Amino acid sequence: MTRRIALFILGAVWLVLIAAAAGTYWTVRSSLLADLDATIVARAMALPQVAGTDPATYRPAKPDDRYLVQGTEPRRTVARPTSTPWTPPPPMILEPVFSTLGDGTRVRTITLRALAAPAAANLPPLAVTITYSTSAAQFDRLLDRLALMLALVCLGAGGLASFAAYRIARSSLAPLRETAQAIGAIDEHNLARRIDVARLPPELTPMADRLNEMLGRLEQAFTQRKQFLSSASHELRTPVAAMVTALEVALRHPREPEAYRQVLTSCLSDARLLRTLVQRLMEQVRAETDLADEPAAPVDAAALLDRCVQMIQPLAAQRQVELARSYTGPLEAVTRASRLRSIVTNLLDNAIAYNRPGGRVELACRRTDDQLVLSVRDTGIGIAPEHLPHVFEPFFRVDGNGLECEHLGLGLALVRAHVQALGGQVRAESSAGQWTQFTVSLPAGGSPAEEQKNNDVI
Repeated sequence: MTRRIALFILGAVWLVLIAAAAGTYWTVRSSLLADLDATIVARAMALPQVAGTDPATYRPAKPDDRYLVQGTEPRRTVARPTSTPWTPPPPMILEPVFSTLGDGTRVRTITLRALAAPAAANLPPLAVTITYSTSAAQFDRLLDRLALMLALVCLGAGGLASFAAYRIARSSLAPLRETAQAIGAIDEHNLARRIDVARLPPELTPMADRLNEMLGRLEQAFTQRKQFLSSASHELRTPVAAMVTALEVALRHPREPEAYRQVLTSCLSDARLLRTLVQRLMEQVRAETDLADEPAAPVDAAALLDRCVQMIQPLAAQRQVELARSYTGPLEAVTRASRLRSIVTNLLDNAIAYNRPGGRVELACRRTDDQLVLSVRDTGIGIAPEHLPHVFEPFFRVDGNGLECEHLGLGLALVRAHVQALGGQVRAESSAGQWTQFTVSLPAGGSPAEEQKNNDVI
């Protein structure tokens, strides 16, 4: 990466240097050539045959200048010295070229068309063709020196640019290398590490922020998973230890059949608790892994809620809790019926279990343009503000509520897993000692997870 960036910068610098050098060379060359041509034209127009001066007094500007003046007629004198001054009009340049003589001398030759001074005052000027040549040695020396100087400047600037490009690229990519090393060192044992955003260029700050947010979510997920395993181990250990202890005590000495019956009854109760716990754990795992999940399909949510209320009604009657419904059907939605059924039954079960005798549970539901919103409100013991953020954690229970409750603390965790799988949100509100309400918002047009799965298949 460093080499590619350095080569890119160096290539851009070289292109600029070459373009600047070529532009400078051709600009100076054009200027020098224009001066040289102007000098040659001035010398040509100063010739006695054109200017009307005495040829005996004319001396070339340079000893090696060569010229040829041709008139309109052979062997005719085209000019004579006159007493009146002659100002020739501007000549017309016909053919400026560089040529090399037989002795190897390089000359600049210009052929131009001009008007010669008239032989007498009453005669018109004569048109003549002048071919004038002068040495181009000084012109070539200046251009050679300019080319050499530009080449040296380009080489020096290119070398400095190469060094600067490498150093800049290396220093610019140093934070990326350090960030890559930091990311490579992060594993499940040190998820608390974060990327130092302050050391990165502003263009990479959003990416680093998103990575830090992802690491935060991973850290939270691993922490919850460890807590889940610890709590599950604790919940499993207690009934298993009770069963083992009861059986060991029963087998120490021969006992009456009734004593064995009591031991077996106690072990059966613990075994049923273990079965319930294992079933809820399996439901939790299936809800999170989304294995063998049903596809989203059109569902009448009102009819499904009615079936959930009928199923949970005996438990409400046993605890003397009134179940009320606040919705009208049909409520059409495209969702997964089994997950929606589990959400509603777990929320109703939880609301009844933590209610007081004579209390009330209200199930409400409504359909918006793109969402299905349902809520379960009870008049139970409520949840303290410090406990409210933890109610969706597995095995979280608030002790000392004065109610007999066999809940394992997995119902609300299962609700959250189902809601997340359906692409929705769930929130809890409560007033300690008065009421609690859970509100679930689900996409009414289908699950984003299911839509993504269909897109992946396509």
